[in-house]
Amino acid sequence: MQSTEWAVVLELATDGPLLTQSSVERVIEMLRDHQASALHNPDRYALQIVVEADGPVPALQEALALHADAIETLRLPVWCLVRTEVMTLQELARGSEEPHRPWKQ
Repeated sequence: MQSTEWAVVLELATDGPLLTQSSVERVIEMLRDHQASALHNPDRYALQIVVEADGPVPALQEALALHADAIETLRLPVWCLVRTEVMTLQELARGSEEPHRPWKQ
């Protein structure tokens, strides 16, 4: 399989120590070479990064490793992974181009 750029979202949550917005910003800064962005709540955050890989599973593995390295380097608490999403950059762009249509029964 040809190497492709993938957008990977990691959502993490905790029942323990809360995470500050400044801590999330430090993670984003460490992963800036991977176009990092995040959403933050004190007990949950979602991190999106871009990685190059031969498929979705290797992309997820790479994203998890990058995140773990950042957390360890910054000495932040390890949180529970509760959701992941992996898509090609083409699919991500396609989703943002389509108009929002309410779901109807």
